[in-house]
Amino acid sequence: MLKLIRTDRPWNQYRFAPELIAWRDAVIAEGGARPSMREMVRRNRLIRNHMLSGAWALTDDILMSGEDEVQSLVSLKRRFLCIRWNSPQFFVESGFVLDGYASYIEWPLIPATHAVAMTTTNQRVAVWNLRNYGANGFALGSASGPGLVDHKIRTLQNGVMRASIGNVSANFTLPDNTSVGFSAGSRSGSTTIRGYKDGVRLTDVTGLTLLSGLSTSTFFIGGNNNSGGVSLASPLPCVIPYAAVGAQLTDAQERATYEGVRDAVALMFYGEDEEDDG
Repeated sequence: MLKLIRTDRPWNQYRFAPELIAWRDAVIAEGGARPSMREMVRRNRLIRNHMLSGAWALTDDILMSGEDEVQSLVSLKRRFLCIRWNSPQFFVESGFVLDGYASYIEWPLIPATHAVAMTTTNQRVAVWNLRNYGANGFALGSASGPGLVDHKIRTLQNGVMRASIGNVSANFTLPDNTSVGFSAGSRSGSTTIRGYKDGVRLTDVTGLTLLSGLSTSTFFIGGNNNSGGVSLASPLPCVIPYAAVGAQLTDAQERATYEGVRDAVALMFYGEDEEDDG
């Protein structure tokens, strides 16, 4: 007897990465909605892109917004459950609106405890921001304390992006003067910080003296965790649908990562009445 096998089911068209299946199961275990086929495909493409470029192995964790709050709070690689503080507003797939005053997301990743790709002299932080607002605050930040090891990024203030890595801040002039898009800062060594905007390498900041070490604080999205406690420092009004921490990428890997993240967040949008470069 012949046995007919249906081939029109959508899940026959894709082979999902084991890392994605583990993330899906973690979301369900935390009470989140079972991700739709569209969401699974979107994340699978991003993971595949990161793996093909080699960026996946160099990334310790990724936080990416999804269809509901739990999907958006379970990190993609390490599957940490992040914490919402002070009720940031949630938008499907675009993520949480951090108000630059009180609301933020705590990412329980502690570099000194959980880092695998990051080392004491090799670190990278990256965010995609949907809100065009320039201010003296950080979109993502973890610091052991004032003047000590930190890993944080400011997307725009007075025409520059700032990456603070080690214990030194490096400013990068932006050609488009906007905080919207993909911002990344990294170091590999003790004298130079690299900056990237939308996959393009900006002029390196050299001649620095960077501390070796890893922060002992969790990461905050929408500000900086300056001392390891639940106390928001340098808050920034922003909307972050993607954030990543890990080790420095090559120029080609940064470009490929930008393209992969761009494809994943291309339909996301956050609008407001006014845009302001503080």
